[in-house]
Amino acid sequence: MRELVGVIVAVALVFVLLFLRKNMALVMLGGSLVLALFMRVDLAESFRIISDALISTETINLLAAIMGIGILSELMYHNGAMGKAIEALKELIRESRVLLMLLPSLIGLLSIPGGAYFSAPLVERVGTGLKMSPARRALANVYFRHFIMTIYPFFPGFIAMISLSDISAGSLAALSIPPVAVGSLVGTWFVFRKAGRGSTVKGEQQSFVKNIKSFLYGLLPLILAAAVLVALGWPFWAALLSALAVALFQYLAGKGWPAELKKRLFLLFKGIPVNILLGVAGIMVFKEFIANSGAMEQLSDIFNHAGVPPVLLILLFPYLAGLVTGSCYASLGLTLPVLMPLLGVTGNSTAMLALAYQGAFWGYVVSPVHLCQLLTVEYFKVPLTAVLPHMAWIGAVVLAFSTVFFTLL
Repeated sequence: MRELVGVIVAVALVFVLLFLRKNMALVMLGGSLVLALFMRVDLAESFRIISDALISTETINLLAAIMGIGILSELMYHNGAMGKAIEALKELIRESRVLLMLLPSLIGLLSIPGGAYFSAPLVERVGTGLKMSPARRALANVYFRHFIMTIYPFFPGFIAMISLSDISAGSLAALSIPPVAVGSLVGTWFVFRKAGRGSTVKGEQQSFVKNIKSFLYGLLPLILAAAVLVALGWPFWAALLSALAVALFQYLAGKGWPAELKKRLFLLFKGIPVNILLGVAGIMVFKEFIANSGAMEQLSDIFNHAGVPPVLLILLFPYLAGLVTGSCYASLGLTLPVLMPLLGVTGNSTAMLALAYQGAFWGYVVSPVHLCQLLTVEYFKVPLTAVLPHMAWIGAVVLAFSTVFFTLL
């Protein structure tokens, strides 16, 4: 019980300090220290937990990917690739609101760690044209990155769900469509509620084929990275190396190319997001302390002995686990083994698995340690309150609908 109290106190502390816009790395370090005190671990054990977090393959790959994305974003912004791609897409689509929805969601489908940090400059440029505030641009970046994620078969949470249970991919995707539809309607209305009109946006007057070529060439580094990921199965950071090489020489022409190349080589260092890397390392350490605390097992025992209705338990336990860990697949991995015995007493077990999936997903989305939210607010220089409360109430609407919908199936 002491460990569970420690997790509650540590998460509350993280909430408050991030709301106050304190340094992300120091906040996570403080949360880890509080949890370590409640766990009563000695210095040697604390260093072991920290070491396990920092030297894990997951952490190293994540940090390398974040660094690569930061550099690639800087290069593509500097060489004009982003601007040219946006102008071509504006000409093709002719509606900035659709463009704003499309860019982060497409990047989100690539499942690139830190992808919210990559899509943020794109959202900033389009959102500025719609006269959206920085806070609303930040919300758009997070929301449109995730609004169709639960039906995407390569989303890690989706893969974890079908791997840890007997639900099929087709059933999970089909059952997730109604909640996605509700969330899309509510969220899109709210994001664009005070935005300017975007249907009159004009791009360069070019042929359709020329616009397609301009769009594809502008996003060639990202397309190449995605192709390498799919075709070769390389780690994200390794796939980004080819993208960095392309971005380094993209649009490099004219007599002044040697000086321009020197500028871009400097960006290889300038683009390294040091503060974000330290913050991500802090998140991974905090999550490792939570995993070692045993708090999830204690929380399960409390729910089981409190007489909570099975349907609420199936919804709330994954939600809380996602909220604490900031990970959909970690939440499902921790909670599904505990929830399996409850599925037989709730009627439609497949529908209840879909409900648990929705709970884990929205807990992850609104978590204060959710990387997408933290990277987004860091980029747009807004407080966490600019994003989290709005995502939370949209999620609450979706989960309320999901609970009724899946219970009636």
